[in-house]
Amino acid sequence: MSTDYRRRLQEHIKAMLVCGAYKAGDRLPSMRMYAEQFGMTVSTVRNALLELDRAGLVSMRHGDGVYVTGQARFPQEEPIWKIAVFTDKADSLDPSNTYSAHALLGVQEEAAENRCRIEIFFRDFYGTSDPLVMNQKLLRDSDACILLAVYDRNRIVLDTGIPVIGLQIGELYLGRLSCVSIDPFSTAELARDYFLSRNIRRVKCLYFEHGASKDQYRVFKSEFENFGTCLGAVLTDNEPPLELFDDPEVGYLIFSGTVSHMAQTAYEQRHGRPMTDDFCLLSVDGKSRYVPAYKPVPNIGIDWRQAGRMLLTEALFRIHEPELPGRRVLMTPDLRFG
Repeated sequence: MSTDYRRRLQEHIKAMLVCGAYKAGDRLPSMRMYAEQFGMTVSTVRNALLELDRAGLVSMRHGDGVYVTGQARFPQEEPIWKIAVFTDKADSLDPSNTYSAHALLGVQEEAAENRCRIEIFFRDFYGTSDPLVMNQKLLRDSDACILLAVYDRNRIVLDTGIPVIGLQIGELYLGRLSCVSIDPFSTAELARDYFLSRNIRRVKCLYFEHGASKDQYRVFKSEFENFGTCLGAVLTDNEPPLELFDDPEVGYLIFSGTVSHMAQTAYEQRHGRPMTDDFCLLSVDGKSRYVPAYKPVPNIGIDWRQAGRMLLTEALFRIHEPELPGRRVLMTPDLRFG
């Protein structure tokens, strides 16, 4: 068990190195803080950091702390392909982007094994309403483009002849974009069984009107209506009104890890106890597995690092088969209880 905890912390730190949230010379958070965030002992944290120290990624200085010595490196042969990757600006103080950092880590690992050079562009996708215009001038001599932490609300404009691959984007833009997504049918089956096993036959779904979230809701509704009642509530932002949670006899399926966390945080602040004490919650996307600050909750999700590898694989497929239209690549999720 301590090995699993140690690996989880190490992968988190490597992901933060890759996305630039941790830079050379930065002092890492204290061992005690990591222990609290990841639910492990200080001794386990120390062992995890010792291994990273031996790998040359950090330097443990007695009495002074742990410092970043360099970025995660991926040795490879002379690159053949150039892949542009757009992702949200990294911020070590804002944990909400941690999951996309894990996806970026997967992209980097797969690129190193397939002779691809990665060029990363950081953008403030959450802080602007301007459309994301993908054109040849922006992408220069890139052979393909990968979009991380970019959603349908960002109003993507595709004006380029190279393959574009997205993650959890609902629109395929008439075949000009491929997308790696959580399988909505497997998700619906897992969610159905979760609620029925708890004798819950009325479920309220919280989803966004745009993108993959709405598609997942439609599939679940179609599946669950054979067994009970499915209600829908459209979200307008990541902070849902607590009035949506009005019946302890109803199950709540939240198609966003961030929305789930924000709702639980607000509820605990108002009532002084965990929301899961009073309501049956289930979150979809699995961000709580990767974002240390997120409230633990039963969740359906995927391995975001593996998703990054699949993004790169799909980019190479589209490069080699340029006449084929974009497609949706589905990843089978699993259910975890915290």
